Amino acid sequence: METVSFKPSEDFRDLANKVFEDQKQCIKEILPFAEIHHIGGTIIPKLITKGDLDINVRIDKKHFDFAVKSLKQMYEINQPENWTDTF
Repeated sequence: METVSFKPSEDFRDLANKVFEDQKQCIKEILPFAEIHHIGGTIIPKLITKGDLDINVRIDKKHFDFAVKSLKQMYEINQPENWTDTF
């Protein structure tokens, strides 16, 4: 079993923001029509967090299949139990 540690979000803010901006640019190269948002604990001041980076990518339905295929090539699937045909 993996041990998870939590720290104040401020401990991760600078690195999380840098990584988010880097990943946002990579995603925009493949999905220029996407909305990309930094979400989760690393963006919320004074929150206790694991320090993992959560990115929300919003896309029109017509681009969804292409976006899923593209993002699967860039990232490992996290929480596959949450996936549906439209989410």
